[in-house]
Amino acid sequence: MWWIYFAGPQHHLITNLRTGILWGYGHFLIFLAAASVAPGFEVALQFSTHEVSLEAAMAALTYAVPAALYVFMVWLLIVRHQLSGRINVVMPLIATLIVASAFGPYSMQSPPAS
Repeated sequence: MWWIYFAGPQHHLITNLRTGILWGYGHFLIFLAAASVAPGFEVALQFSTHEVSLEAAMAALTYAVPAALYVFMVWLLIVRHQLSGRINVVMPLIATLIVASAFGPYSMQSPPAS
């Protein structure tokens, strides 16, 4: 997550008050998403040890949604201004695939009950 965020220079992106406000408030979502990934992993760990009763997809969504939100917000605030053309749709597509991966057949599997 660190390298996605700091992959390119950002100092030239804030050009006026409007972009500065959007930049600042948009970072609330970036920080929220980054901070929410670890609790999502905790839920996934509890799912795999049968400490929480959730469906597999719901357990996977607890970390997939924050990861996808992080990727999307970094694209929205930083990357989309630095890329152009078709390549600019890659990160939103990746964010969508991250969420969709929670519904895949091997996203979360609990070990056999002991």
